[in-house]
Amino acid sequence: MRGSRRKLGLAGVLVVVVLSGLVGQALSAEKASAAAKLVAGVPGASIVAPRTLSTALPLRNDGDVAAGKVAVLSISLAGAKLVAPSKLPVLAGIKPGSSTTIFATFKGPALRAGKPYVVRVGGTYATATGQAKFFVRFSGAVPPAAPGKAVAKTSAILSHRTEGKRFPHQKPRFTGEVNDNPQWAVPVGPFRSPGPRSKTTGPKPAKSQKRHTNSSDRFGTKQGTIAFQANDALGLGTSTIAEPSGAVGGKVLFVTANWLAAYSTNGGASFTSLDPTTIFPQNTSVGGYCCDQIVQYVPSIDRFIWMMQQSTGDRIAAASPAAIMSSHGTAWTYWDIQASQLGPFTGFDYPDMSVGTNSLYLSTDAGPGLMVMRFPLAQIKAGTTVNFFYTDPSNSTVAYFGHLAQNARDEIFWAGHVNNSTMRVFSWQESTATYFWRDVGIGTWPNNETNMTSTTPDRQDWVTKLRDDNIFFITGITRVFQTPQGRAVNQIWFSWTAAGGNGFPHPQVQIVVLDRSNNFARVSQMSIWNPDYSFGYPALTVNATGDVAMSLEYGGGARWEDHVVGFWGDYVVYITTSTNQGTDRFGDYVTIRPNPNDGSRFDAFGYGIRNGTGDVHYVQFSR
Repeated sequence: MRGSRRKLGLAGVLVVVVLSGLVGQALSAEKASAAAKLVAGVPGASIVAPRTLSTALPLRNDGDVAAGKVAVLSISLAGAKLVAPSKLPVLAGIKPGSSTTIFATFKGPALRAGKPYVVRVGGTYATATGQAKFFVRFSGAVPPAAPGKAVAKTSAILSHRTEGKRFPHQKPRFTGEVNDNPQWAVPVGPFRSPGPRSKTTGPKPAKSQKRHTNSSDRFGTKQGTIAFQANDALGLGTSTIAEPSGAVGGKVLFVTANWLAAYSTNGGASFTSLDPTTIFPQNTSVGGYCCDQIVQYVPSIDRFIWMMQQSTGDRIAAASPAAIMSSHGTAWTYWDIQASQLGPFTGFDYPDMSVGTNSLYLSTDAGPGLMVMRFPLAQIKAGTTVNFFYTDPSNSTVAYFGHLAQNARDEIFWAGHVNNSTMRVFSWQESTATYFWRDVGIGTWPNNETNMTSTTPDRQDWVTKLRDDNIFFITGITRVFQTPQGRAVNQIWFSWTAAGGNGFPHPQVQIVVLDRSNNFARVSQMSIWNPDYSFGYPALTVNATGDVAMSLEYGGGARWEDHVVGFWGDYVVYITTSTNQGTDRFGDYVTIRPNPNDGSRFDAFGYGIRNGTGDVHYVQFSR
């Protein structure tokens, strides 16, 4: 995500808020000069039973001061009856720039998948001088029916070459954060038991070259020792919204952190920084270099793939480890994708990347949902024009902000939440242009964003962005073909940050395992949690022996927010950073990759905050 925020303002008595294809209107009886301004965020709605619609309605304060004690006096949907809540809610105050979600369920004959709906909410809130009235209008559409399918479209992009630092430095171009108002809010679904709760997870310090021994757990999960081969700080003074990504290829380590890039040829002992704006020419058709970056190394074609978000598109660059070493990181073949080339989009945001057997996959938020693109690896290696497929983001509204499955091989997966007890899972095989989606029932997890809070010792709430987004996007996905015990499987693991509640005192990570060979049936549902602090931003991957490794963040209570790594099933994570300062705007992702040089090792990239800057670390660890 981009590192800036964009505010939506009131103008007179009527405000129309246009949010990438969905429209929210807010009418207020108070004067336009009032400091607290309640507007409609983008809602979510799902069919939870025949002719029954469950909605999540984010009410946002777009003013300059808090709106105190929000009393909801009416909730209505034309042609339908409100069945929940049975008693209209009185909400706590809403801070400026924050939102509170109203959950409402309706019954009516016209409530069906794929249909538009308009919900009207009215009430009052407290001001410094008394009380003000508000009326907001939530407008959206129920997601397409499931199961479903669609055919991807095609396009092409020309290749270009660059080498040598010969371009003038350009400031990153921020045109406002596309994702400041997510295009989906997760409704409440029917209750389903999540099963037995996982053991609590606790932290330990990670020491380079140290081997830690973990005890076996009550489920008989394989456990043992964990060793750290590296825990190196980049030392480049990154932003506090660092969003690190990286990979290892041969002797080269290539890392990005929101606006910067760096490479190492000595295993991370030292890094050489790179300025992307001096390596590549500015292309006005894609708007200029912006922010988010993702890196993968593809062993089958011996190429680093570097995705750089532009203000109105994306840039993909490829280089071999040898080329990076010989050119000092400046020799690349690259391709530019204009957002407008693929639809009526003004920009892309929040990208991710995955590698299949023969394809490279890139995802990005585009308009109302998530778009996934598929590129032939052979054409990337050849450095020629790339002919690629891309999906319709209107089919993936529920997967907004979502990430792609790692270790995808012949089929890519992504997912979102239809409600807090139903996942919508998307799949796309390499051999076809058709992609599919289906709904999978899972155990109910807590999605009340008022419980998404975790403060560090300096009273900074590091999960503020997660609370305001209230989309609970799925950040960690990996495909698993073997258990640590040697049993062959075909599973997809999904993970995301959930709120506190349902017996969890703090925000925690939910993990759901589905069986691809058994119609995506749920195998298990687990959680990474602790009664004293929070976990969030999980990234997952797996090695050939079936060890699922994790890179994520933890903190809150008496603890700072820090990066941690570990293996699922150990119920121990290892602290890699030493934060000494809090933030209310943590970055949106950390990453982890299997090490291509040693199949037992993993390369993780995360960060903490020290003395006002992002402290990005490269961590290598193994069993």
